Amino acid sequence: ITPVTQAPLVTATKAAALLVDADGNGFPSAGDTLRYTMVIRNVGNATATNVVFTDTPDANTSLVSGSVTTTQGTIVGGNSGVPPVKVNIGSMPVGATMTITFDVTINKPLPSGVTQVANQGVVSGDNFTNTPTDNPRTPAPKTDDYADHARVKPMAHKIASYCFGTASRELHDATLRPLAFSSVAFNDDVFCT
Repeated sequence: ITPVTQAPLVTATKAAALLVDADGNGFPSAGDTLRYTMVIRNVGNATATNVVFTDTPDANTSLVSGSVTTTQGTIVGGNSGVPPVKVNIGSMPVGATMTITFDVTINKPLPSGVTQVANQGVVSGDNFTNTPTDNPRTPAPKTDDYADHARVKPMAHKIASYCFGTASRELHDATLRPLAFSSVAFNDDVFCT
């Protein structure tokens, strides 16, 4: 006898882009607007049922009213500008892929000592375990910090790109020295899957 498993396998990735660079410095900073894009897939061999996506933006950001979009399901939270973002996706058959986006504006001014904004979405459903947004291109976390992060300090050059994932990441300059940062410059040349 060979047991056969029939189950959904839901994955969720998250990427961010600098949508509005209010001060024109090329880096996310106070007053700028970020766009988060989540791609949710069912790569299992059974339909995922009663799928729901939720995400609460960082307290140092403001959710942009009317910015939540989805390619499947119903937006039930966030478009009023009040968190959390919530989308009732419904059923996701095998092989289904859908996308959710929303925008946040980084508060201006930021409180003293704030060096990052961070948040993480979660996909839940009736027949699979909760799935946090994750960046499969990034190695396993080295810390217990599991929120999606962006950090920057003023630098003389831009960081080309960054995919948000499940832990703080270390970015390097051209000489491979670690860079200290508290937010990130984004570039459309990189695709986060």
